[in-house]
Amino acid sequence: MVFEHIVRSCIAAEMIGEAPVWVLDSTPMWCFGAVQGTIRLLGDGLRRLGRRWARATGSTVEEVAREWSLPLLRAKSTKGHLEGIDWSDARARSEVLAQLVTWVNDCTERVQRDVGEVRQNKRKPPLRLSRNLLRVVDEDLEATEEGLLRVKRRTTSARLISLTDPEAQHFRKSKSKVCSGCKLHALGDAVSGLITALEVSPGGEHDNTQACPLIARSKALYDGIEVVLGDAAYGGTRVRREALEQAGVEILAPPGRNTRKGDKLGQEDVAIDFDTMIATCPGGVSTGNWKFNKKEEDQVPTFYWTKDSAELCGCRSTCPVHRGQRRHLQLHPEEQEQRRVRGEWQQPDVRARYRLRAQGERLMRELTRRGARKACGWGLDNARSQATCCAIANNLQLLARLLAEWEHRRRTAS
Repeated sequence: MVFEHIVRSCIAAEMIGEAPVWVLDSTPMWCFGAVQGTIRLLGDGLRRLGRRWARATGSTVEEVAREWSLPLLRAKSTKGHLEGIDWSDARARSEVLAQLVTWVNDCTERVQRDVGEVRQNKRKPPLRLSRNLLRVVDEDLEATEEGLLRVKRRTTSARLISLTDPEAQHFRKSKSKVCSGCKLHALGDAVSGLITALEVSPGGEHDNTQACPLIARSKALYDGIEVVLGDAAYGGTRVRREALEQAGVEILAPPGRNTRKGDKLGQEDVAIDFDTMIATCPGGVSTGNWKFNKKEEDQVPTFYWTKDSAELCGCRSTCPVHRGQRRHLQLHPEEQEQRRVRGEWQQPDVRARYRLRAQGERLMRELTRRGARKACGWGLDNARSQATCCAIANNLQLLARLLAEWEHRRRTAS
């Protein structure tokens, strides 16, 4: 409420000029908790569970370690307790993982069984930590064909990476840059620097999931938003359509990547007449044979060419239909809309308008330089409050500069 009140004050002071450039962008926000691997998640989690159980029952860690028959609870570190392990040996790693899983199952079972004897206000921390330890076992470990236990080669983005900050996630900013934490989304005017809406989401979520909510909140504060510039993450046809239908705002962003590979042609090179439902491959061979794919939930048409059509194709080596044994083309559920967007993107005036998006980098810069790059507390709620305070500081500074300029003009005129 404070943030929106300050935004309304900035708008009332006519901070937004006659030609604003509305930009939507996102940036990584590093988590506050410690990010650990599977071995340390299980080992350090057990040591943490022993401390919390001792605090809940009014005993010491040594007493809990003797009761659970687990010397790991008294160790200073997990890897130090497991010294002498040949980590390059798959069987040795499997034995360590199996031992950790056994300890986790035994300790969590004890906690869940005896938690009724603990005071009501001290039950939640050990129970929550027990659930997180079992979640790590379920998400990170798998059995091999030889019967060994190993860490999964591929995991989901929603896997647990920190016991102190369970809402943190791994995600990629690019192919070479992996981030740990959450994502900060913001929408504002790149000309004035005013930030009108922001949100913090889990790192594994796609950037465009927050596009429509941010546009709707900004539209409620300033009704003059007509076009919002964004990067390729906001170029999908679904988010464009939802923004136009819900808020009446057009998203100007690069369309999705094409299907061309190397010097070969792609699906977008096949000409399709959606009125007559006739598809023509780049080699000039047309077909009107198509049917709906029954396996898909949406009614997606698939075009088919005859076996003899490959001899008539003039670019068989690069044709997306006739190279190999394919001779069919399944359309995207929003193929027609995608082609329309790609056609508009080739227009010079659209490209010229989109070049203004480079000015929007200052919005994220103003947030990150004020402390929004790394969270100062656990969880998304704390990260969201921190980012909101950074945006408030940015908007207040802009308002203060504007008022100082007004005062300077008044004194000069008098």
